[in-house]
Amino acid sequence: PRKGYICLESEGGVVQYRKLRILELPATEISPEHVAIENRGYRSLYSGLNLDGWDTRESSLWKAKNWVLGFDGSDDESGRLVSAAEFSQASFVVDVRLKKPGSKAIIHAGPVFRVDLQDPAIASHLEDTGRWNRIEAIVDDGKHWLEVNGNRIPIDPSDQESKGKVILEATGPVDFCNLYAAAK
Repeated sequence: PRKGYICLESEGGVVQYRKLRILELPATEISPEHVAIENRGYRSLYSGLNLDGWDTRESSLWKAKNWVLGFDGSDDESGRLVSAAEFSQASFVVDVRLKKPGSKAIIHAGPVFRVDLQDPAIASHLEDTGRWNRIEAIVDDGKHWLEVNGNRIPIDPSDQESKGKVILEATGPVDFCNLYAAAK
């Protein structure tokens, strides 16, 4: 974005900043796609350091690799990672990379969203194997939709009242990063 907030970030390492100065530039006309999205209350679900806040039976196959959370299973091995936190009416963001042609991923967010990357409506918007994909599930004013790499896909939620966890399912080698959720 060319307009919006300023973010200083570290991906799991110790960083020190000092003597920061900000010079506000004269206002110019900026189109809406270049304006940062305002804070929507998202919180990080992954520290980049370890699997704290997540439960799994396949702990040897899930690896914290700085900003990437990887499932290092072979082509036919599957695993689930379940958040300790529960969400109701949750929006979420996750980036996912299928590392081999046979790799699969399913993302559950609360009781409303189940995103199967093999679903043709979703798969048609995915990047080639080995490239990152941005999946965003949005709840806004009672409406629900998915955005897959910027392409909007409407959904009809089946259960809007109960709570649920964020669940990452992987078969074969799959990477996840930028895991965020916001409850409404």
